[in-house]
Amino acid sequence: MLDKPFNELSLEDVLALKINGVEEGKSIDFKLEVQLDIPKNRKEFAADITSFANTTGGDLIIGVSEEQGLIKELHGIEITDKDKFLQRIESILRDAVDPQITGLDMNLYPIEEQNKYILHIRVPQSYVGPHIVNGEKFYGRNNAGKYQLDFVEIKQRFTLSNQVQEKIKQYHLERIMKIKANEGYWELQDGGALLINIVPLQSFSESVYVSALTQTRFKLNTLFGDGSYNPKIQFEGIAGLYHSSYHHINRQGIIEIADKHLLKINQQYDTKIYAKPIIERILKIIPNAFLNLQELGLNGPYVILTSVLDVKDRMFSYNEHDFSAAKLRQNDMIFPSILITNPSDLNEYERILKELFMNAAGHFHTQYTL
Repeated sequence: MLDKPFNELSLEDVLALKINGVEEGKSIDFKLEVQLDIPKNRKEFAADITSFANTTGGDLIIGVSEEQGLIKELHGIEITDKDKFLQRIESILRDAVDPQITGLDMNLYPIEEQNKYILHIRVPQSYVGPHIVNGEKFYGRNNAGKYQLDFVEIKQRFTLSNQVQEKIKQYHLERIMKIKANEGYWELQDGGALLINIVPLQSFSESVYVSALTQTRFKLNTLFGDGSYNPKIQFEGIAGLYHSSYHHINRQGIIEIADKHLLKINQQYDTKIYAKPIIERILKIIPNAFLNLQELGLNGPYVILTSVLDVKDRMFSYNEHDFSAAKLRQNDMIFPSILITNPSDLNEYERILKELFMNAAGHFHTQYTL
């Protein structure tokens, strides 16, 4: 794989591959063309993409001729409508590959000849696979290129996916216990807590170590504070703090947003917990968290884990205009984990938050508009 962030790459980097004699292999492949109108070729293209995703990821460079694994010439492929062409690729992969591959990057580098481009596709290593093509075959890669996975290799990749899920589950339980014991990354006050963990699957699948933690690099807004926070650095990572609320990035690239202020802010006058303003604050802060992860090169997929802790016997209403309220019998509300493949699409996460908060307040979801 090219050792450079994808958004910083250009045609000059492809030329450098030719000049420096970089050979294709496990993490890079060169192709002269891609014929998307022929079913057999669409299947082959999907196999190329999944072979990277099922192994360690890599770069597919299309529009170059090669000889003995080295780029010979940059010919380009003819494209009249770039957006339509890229949408066609996305559609083919969506139809041919299961489960879907997320975090795919694509770019077209124009060459001197009119309407001709080098197509560059970067495929991340997948942690929700293995991915199958047309429901038939699994592919991987080695230094010789693409090959069909055997039964043992398929089983190993499924095992890896299950192991990652189990690690995330255990991590979440550990963080819940830390917050309940007031042993989080930063000290909070007593009482109920909101806890949100955003876990890139990469963090539990490879050796991720986050460095260069500078206060100007990240947006560390907390759930409480409306954008104001005090940046802090410590051994375990960096955080933004405001009262009893923090937004922390640890050295594995996992974000923890913890808050003990929102559940206590009105308790002197009103013991109710109002769900709607809490949901609004969560949905306002989450996009900043994704920007932080993308700044670190952790492009997903992600798992969001949400908990409301130590709230037994608190009265719960959906909003301040709701005259009815329900007393919470359980001490902790542990929401289902949500897999996020596209950080700009939080619809499923928002739906789950609203529905379960509403149910906690004693309402069927049809009693209010979600």
